[in-house]
Amino acid sequence: MRSPTVDAPSHRPAAWASRAFDLITEIAGSVAGLCLVVIMLLTTADVVLRRIFDTRLPGTIEYSELFLGLGVFLGLGLAHRMGSHVSTSAVTDRLGNRPAQVAIVLGLLCGAALLVLAVGATADKAMTAMEFGETRIGLVRVPIWPARIALAIGLAVFLLEVVRELVRTLRRSSGDSGFPSQGRKAQS
Repeated sequence: MRSPTVDAPSHRPAAWASRAFDLITEIAGSVAGLCLVVIMLLTTADVVLRRIFDTRLPGTIEYSELFLGLGVFLGLGLAHRMGSHVSTSAVTDRLGNRPAQVAIVLGLLCGAALLVLAVGATADKAMTAMEFGETRIGLVRVPIWPARIALAIGLAVFLLEVVRELVRTLRRSSGDSGFPSQGRKAQS
């Protein structure tokens, strides 16, 4: 006989979606970390070439800028899920439990709304940049459109994590503990 708590149909899709969202966020965060490794390797190679051969690695600055943007935006979702963004509870600590929950929900709703607008705008700009093959001209030509796509993806992953936190907050405030709540700690 199946256990009603483990095999309840309403919990399986939420658990599956939660695992899928975790994977998406972790992949984006891993790519962000790899971007920082690439910056480190480029910079190290450039320094070594300058010291030993008195020459520079062409495009180091341009590609470092590109990978820095990739790293920052692809890491936003994971940073949010881990609670790594700068935040303060100066306002919610002064409120009662229910008003604090309302303030948190309103903040998450506003953040999600702004992120929806940002994802739309950056995705549109990314598609245009890809269509025209946008590049940055410096010592070398660097394609910019991949970074624009990554920016839109990073913001979308960030939006996903904000919405997940909003759902968890709403479920906590309504007393429903059936939603898998991995990741961020409950705010007091």
